[in-house]
Amino acid sequence: MLAVLLGQLQRLLPSASISRLPVLCAFRRTTGIPCPGCGLTRSWVAIGGGDLHQSLHDHRLGWLVMLYVFLQALRHGLWLRFPRLRNGIDRLGRYLDWGILLLAGGLFVNWFLLIGLGI
Repeated sequence: MLAVLLGQLQRLLPSASISRLPVLCAFRRTTGIPCPGCGLTRSWVAIGGGDLHQSLHDHRLGWLVMLYVFLQALRHGLWLRFPRLRNGIDRLGRYLDWGILLLAGGLFVNWFLLIGLGI
């Protein structure tokens, strides 16, 4: 939600560009190498502003991480709203929980391609 608001703000006020913000990643500040998650915030803000091309440029998997977070939030919201369906929601939610391993693997493969091969 915040990414959508920031994306819309950036559309309205181009001078409020997120690219002008300082580097906050401790790993990148320390090593000079971006971490597997570097660019995710910029990617989400670009998606929030409707710019998928920029989002993919900022982080190739930003959309996928955003989708995962959205699905987890939806899952937990449904769990809270519908107590009678909690067993079914928990059963389906286990697949989503295991999905974090695939997502983490994807982030590290993407990082290796970016850092190791410069792709």
